[in-house]
Amino acid sequence: MNTMVSEIRLAVRTLARSRAYTVVAVLTLAISMGATTATFSLSDAIINRPFPFPRLDRVVALTTTIPKSGSARYLVSPADFFDWSERNRVFASMASFRGWDAQMTGTREPQPLRAFVVSPQFFAIFGVAPTMGRVFAGESEPHSIVVSHAFWRERLKADPNAVGRAIELNGQAYSIAGVMPREFDYPTYTDVWAPWVVTSTPERAQRANGTMEVLARLKDGVSIPAAQAEMSVIAAGLARQHPDTDAGREAMVTSFARSLDPYAGGYLAVVVAAVVFLLVLACANVANLQLLRATTRRRELAIRAALGAARARIARQLLSEGVLLSLSGAALGLPLARLMLTWIRNGVPELVMRHLPGMARAGLDTRMLLWTFVASLISGAAFTLPAVWQACGKARMVEGLQEAGRGTVGSGGRRLRSALVVGELALAMVLLTCAVAMLRTVSGLDPTKEGFNPANVYTFSLRAPQDRFASDAAVTNLYREVLRRLGESPQIKRAAAISELPALADTRTVSVAIENQPAPPADRPILAELRVVSPECFRTLGIAVQSGRSFDPHDDAAAEPVAMVSASAAQRFWPHQGPLGQRVRIVSSEVASKWMRVVGTVGDVNQFYLDAEIRPVIFVPYLQHPIREMNFLVQPAAGTEWATAAVSAAVSEVDRGQPVFGLDSLSQEFVDLGGAVGLIATLMGIFAMLSLILSATGIYAVMHYSVVERTAEIGIRMALGAQPAQVSRMVFTEVLRVAGVGVGLALPVTWASGRVLSSLLAGIVGQGAWTLTSAALLVVATALGSSYLPARRATRIDPLATIRHT
Repeated sequence: MNTMVSEIRLAVRTLARSRAYTVVAVLTLAISMGATTATFSLSDAIINRPFPFPRLDRVVALTTTIPKSGSARYLVSPADFFDWSERNRVFASMASFRGWDAQMTGTREPQPLRAFVVSPQFFAIFGVAPTMGRVFAGESEPHSIVVSHAFWRERLKADPNAVGRAIELNGQAYSIAGVMPREFDYPTYTDVWAPWVVTSTPERAQRANGTMEVLARLKDGVSIPAAQAEMSVIAAGLARQHPDTDAGREAMVTSFARSLDPYAGGYLAVVVAAVVFLLVLACANVANLQLLRATTRRRELAIRAALGAARARIARQLLSEGVLLSLSGAALGLPLARLMLTWIRNGVPELVMRHLPGMARAGLDTRMLLWTFVASLISGAAFTLPAVWQACGKARMVEGLQEAGRGTVGSGGRRLRSALVVGELALAMVLLTCAVAMLRTVSGLDPTKEGFNPANVYTFSLRAPQDRFASDAAVTNLYREVLRRLGESPQIKRAAAISELPALADTRTVSVAIENQPAPPADRPILAELRVVSPECFRTLGIAVQSGRSFDPHDDAAAEPVAMVSASAAQRFWPHQGPLGQRVRIVSSEVASKWMRVVGTVGDVNQFYLDAEIRPVIFVPYLQHPIREMNFLVQPAAGTEWATAAVSAAVSEVDRGQPVFGLDSLSQEFVDLGGAVGLIATLMGIFAMLSLILSATGIYAVMHYSVVERTAEIGIRMALGAQPAQVSRMVFTEVLRVAGVGVGLALPVTWASGRVLSSLLAGIVGQGAWTLTSAALLVVATALGSSYLPARRATRIDPLATIRHT
C-alpha cells in the first residue's frame, strides 16, 4: 500500500514538472471522455431505461407480423389477444391497450384529452402503484378512470380529495379511482386511463383486424427467445384453427424498451460508434505524447534501471502516470458530459421527445459514473502500454544509455509514433466521411422529395366519439360541415382532410383484393397503405394527379364506390395494364369496403421520410368511408397571417362541444422530425471536427519532436548548401507520406462504414467519390497545416551552432 501511495505521489510530481504535456493530455482526454460519457448515458437511457419502472427488462411488447409479406408489425386483434393470454405459459401477466377518443366536457369549453382504454393487468405489467387511490378492477367498473399526475396537478388543481371525484368525459360521468405517480407516463403524455370494456361477444371474437397494442411481463427465468418460441407455437396453432384470418401470421416478442421507436437504435448505434472512434483516436493521440515523453526520459529511465530499479517498477510508474492522466481527464470530462446532455435535450423538439421518453431522464447516475471510472482505467492503461513497451525492454534500456550518450534516438520509436499518427488520420477520415454523409442527408431533407409540399399548410385533428356520433352519417356530416365552414372563411384559401399525415410515420396498413386476379394465399396477403381523404387533399398537399380524375363532392355514400391509387400501387397491382377502371376491395380494415373502381392515380408519397421503402397507397373518399378521427389541412389566404381563431370559429359553428387537437404547421412537424436527424448529424460533425483537431495536434507533436530529434542532421544539410525550401520540402514530404498511408488505409474502412451506415439508416446519402475525395483532401490539408510550424522551425536552424554542439 505504501509503495502504491509513493508511486502515485511520484507520478503527481512528475506530471507537475511537465505542465504543457499534462495540460494537453488531460484536455484531450476530457473532451473525448466527456463526449463518450454523454453519448453512452443518452443511449442507455433511450434504449435500456426509457421509463423508471422496476425490472423493466422483463417487460416485452407483442405484435403481429406476416413474415412472407415483409417485416412490418401490426396491432393485435382482440380474439388473438384473449387466446394468447389463455394459452401461454411464459408470461406472468399480459395486457392490452388502445387509444380512446375522449374529451373533458361539462366545462365552459370541451378540453381535449390523451386517453387510452386498458385491460385489467395494464398497471401490474409495470409494477407501479398509484400514489392516491387504486387502479380499477376492469370491466366490473366501466365508469372508473385512473388519471395521470399531470392531469391531477393541472386539470384538478392538485385536489387532495380527487379520489372518488366525478368528472364528465364525452358527456358521461366517470369516477376517479386513482392517481398515478409523477414518473408513470406511458403511453407518454397520457391524461386518463379507462377500463377496456368488451360490450359484445362479436367484439371479443373479432379476429380479422388488429386494434390493440399488447404488453406482457416475462415469468422469472424465462428469456425473450424462449417466449418467442412459445408464441410461435401458439401462432401456428391459431393459424391452423382459424386459417381465414390467422394463416401466415406470426407473434413477435420484442423487448419493451426497444419497441418504442424502431429507428432510434440505428441512429444511436451510429453515434456510439462515432464517439468510440473519437475515444480511440484520443487515446492514440495521448499514446503518441506518452511515446515522445518517454523518449525524452530514456536516459533518466535507463539510469534508474542501471541503479537497480526493476523494469516492473518502472512500468508501474509509467502506468501510474497514464492512469492518473486518464482519471483527471475523466473527472474534467464529467461537467462537459453534463453540458452536452443539457444541450442535446434542449435541442430535441417535443414531438421527438414523445417518441423517445428516456431522453428526458438521461443523466450521470451512479452506473454512468462507474462506467466512466472503469473506462478511464482501461484507457489509461491502453495508451500507456506503447510507452512502457518502448522504455522498459531490457535491450531498450541498454540502447537508451547508448543513445543518450550520443544524443540520438532509435528508429523503432519513430516507426511506432508514425504508426499511431497513421491510425489517427485513418480514424479521422472515417468519421469525417460518415459526418459528411449525415450532413448531406439532413441538408437534402425536403418534403417535396417525399412527394408532397407542406409549405404554408397547417394541420389539426378532430374526433367523432361513438357516444356523440353514433352513425356513419353523423360522422361524415361533422367533417363535411367543418370543411364547408373552413372553405367559406375569407382567411382560408383551401381546406382538406386526410386520415394520416404523409411522411410522419402514421400508418394504416390493409389487405386488398384485386378484381380478376387470383386471390393471394392467406399467408401472403396483398398489403397497401389506406388513406381516407377529402377531394381537395391532393391540391392542398401538392400531390400531382397523374391520370384520371380526383375525388369530388359527388363521391358520397349514394354514389359508386371509387378509389385512387399511387403510382407504385398501380405498377405493383396492374404491371401490364392501366389501373383506370380496375376494381379493388379492402379485405381487412375497420373501414367497410365494397368493390371500388379506380378513377385516378397520383404520385408516390413516402409515408415516413426516414424509411427508404415507398409503399403502395390506396386513397378513398371520406364521404364513402367515415372514420372516427381525421387530420384537417388548411392553407391561409394570400397575405393573411395565420390565426387559430378562424379554425376555432369554423369548428364551433358546427359543434360547440368539439375540441381542436394539435393545431400546428405541417412544415414545422416535418422540421421537428428532421431536427432529430439534424442533431445526430451535428454530433457526427462535432466528433469529426474534434478528430481532425486531435489528429492535427498529434501530427504537430510528432513533427515538432522529429525536427528537434534531427536538428544535427538538418544543420549539417544546411551547412552543405541545402536551402530552406528544400528543408521544408523534406518535412512536408514526410508528412505527406504518413497522410497518404493513413488515407489509403482508411479507404476500405470508409467504404465498409458507408455500407453499415446505409443498412442502419434508411435514406442516408451514399459516400460517393465526391465525399471520399473531399474528406481525403481535408485530411491531407490538416496534416500539412499542422506541420507548418515544425517545418518553419527546421528552416531556422543555425548550421554553425548545430555543428559546434554536435
